[in-house]
Amino acid sequence: PTADTHLQNQLFGLVGGDKATANRLVEQLKLNHPDMSENWYWQRAIADLERDRGRYNSLIKLKLITD
Repeated sequence: PTADTHLQNQLFGLVGGDKATANRLVEQLKLNHPDMSENWYWQRAIADLERDRGRYNSLIKLKLITD
């Protein structure tokens, strides 16, 4: 099964077009969360990246404010 093209393109965009990285993220999720739908893995990878980037950006802003 393949994920929705829109989800794939969204994740590829978040990783700068690096399809190998996107696929590694999805494959790791498959190992950690077996038996989910293909779309779920791609949605989860997108959500994880967005969450982690939000935390990183918050830390950068905090550092800028405290400098």
